[in-house]
Amino acid sequence: MALNLYSSTAVADCIPLSQVPCSRRSLCRGAAVGALSLLAGCSGIMEGLSGSQPDLVVFNKQDTDITASIEVSNRSTEETVLSDSAEINSGSAAEFPDVLPSSGEFTMTVETTDGLASTHEWSISSEDQSMQVRVRSNSIEFDQLSP
Repeated sequence: MALNLYSSTAVADCIPLSQVPCSRRSLCRGAAVGALSLLAGCSGIMEGLSGSQPDLVVFNKQDTDITASIEVSNRSTEETVLSDSAEINSGSAAEFPDVLPSSGEFTMTVETTDGLASTHEWSISSEDQSMQVRVRSNSIEFDQLSP
């Protein structure tokens, strides 16, 4: 039944709104359903607000899909911490959660199959820090994020 909110009658059955049955219980039930529908899908937002983010995110800012190889090594021990590759659609990103240690000095190399490559050195002093990489058409940019 469609309701015309600008008049005092229900459009479909021509029943005055003052005579439409509405109990406090049905009003509360409707409010709860409305609130739940407003919050649907917000769990990812809440995770973002709580500070949990992937250790490493590689964004593809090119107009074409790419395959990126990522290698992270500890500079003092020369141990490889991460060696992986990802196919990333144009305008999308690949996330690597929980791949970096909570502290240390690291070197990251990112290389695409079309030959674009870059290396970045940085220090991690907290497990809350993360790295974002942006692969553009002619460059690769690195941004360290700290809370």
